[in-house]
Amino acid sequence: SERHNYVLSGIDDLSVVGCFALTELGFGNNAVEMQTTAHYDEATKEFIIHSPTAISQKYWITNGALHANHSVVFAQLYMPVKGTKEYKKEGIHTFLVKLRNQDGSLREGVFIEDMDEKLGANGVDNAKIAFNKVRTSRESILNRYSDVDQNGVFTSTIPKMRDRFLRVADRLLSGRLCIAGLCMSGTKTVTCTGLRYAKDRLVLGPEGKSTSPILEFQLFQEAVYPLVAKTICLHIAFNQIKELYSKDIFTTNMEIVRYVCFIKPLISWNLREISTTLVERMGGQGYLAINRVCEGIGLGHSGITAEGDNSVLMQKVTKELMADIQSKKTSLPELTQCRKRAIPQMEDVTKALTMATSSTRFT
Repeated sequence: SERHNYVLSGIDDLSVVGCFALTELGFGNNAVEMQTTAHYDEATKEFIIHSPTAISQKYWITNGALHANHSVVFAQLYMPVKGTKEYKKEGIHTFLVKLRNQDGSLREGVFIEDMDEKLGANGVDNAKIAFNKVRTSRESILNRYSDVDQNGVFTSTIPKMRDRFLRVADRLLSGRLCIAGLCMSGTKTVTCTGLRYAKDRLVLGPEGKSTSPILEFQLFQEAVYPLVAKTICLHIAFNQIKELYSKDIFTTNMEIVRYVCFIKPLISWNLREISTTLVERMGGQGYLAINRVCEGIGLGHSGITAEGDNSVLMQKVTKELMADIQSKKTSLPELTQCRKRAIPQMEDVTKALTMATSSTRFT
């Protein structure tokens, strides 16, 4: 809410660098069961952020290892029960927690370590972060949906604990779009490099000399061109989804949510596939790190698991679509036969052969 606008100027001039602390070592796609706690201290009007176990440390936190001095920390909120020493669990909430002092040193109780070298994207300083009873102010709770007033009274516009987490986790949509955008940029980079190389790399031609670029060979065309066409289609879809999302960034429109949830898997899978294919088709030059084509493999894999595993996201979309179909909220599109499936039904063999070759040959 507006309460937290004080960090915006710092974000603009990079004096405030943030990170997003959701995933825990033991809790990935079951993040709702995470163990990091935030106990409210009525005496000091502060939240106490704590990692009670080894598996509750935050994992894969981008920007965390070197640069972030603030973090949005997801934790199980526990509020004191009046007149007792007991606490009531109120579900997962988010807190703006300062990680580092002005000189860059860690605050007392904050433990941060780099995740070490990865398959790719090593320019990103992923971290593991743990908290040992780190205190943060009452105002640090991100309070669009839930809040604690000066008297220590907790209120929320969302009755169910699980729904509180799901509503806040919807902010992952912007992250998924960012991951998709990174992967799309990577796809265009490796594709451009691969096609330029294929145009200039001459190999044995009909006259027995190195006169034919590998771009003209069917082996290269049939392996790469369908992926180029797929990339163009995904790029068009991605731009449309970005436009829809930008018009309603706090969207509750489930159709837009689904678009975001499926475009990230499709784009990151495509990056991995086209990078692998180009490395094979380019041979040694594709394998050489300086040409950066093989980097797309690591980047693709990072996108496949970042901001939600691809298969899990696709299952989520499928489950929701099936539920909507059963409840008549939506209907399946009319299916039409593709050309290849229609070919065996044709009586004219010549027409069938022409159709088959035209659907696989590229010029």
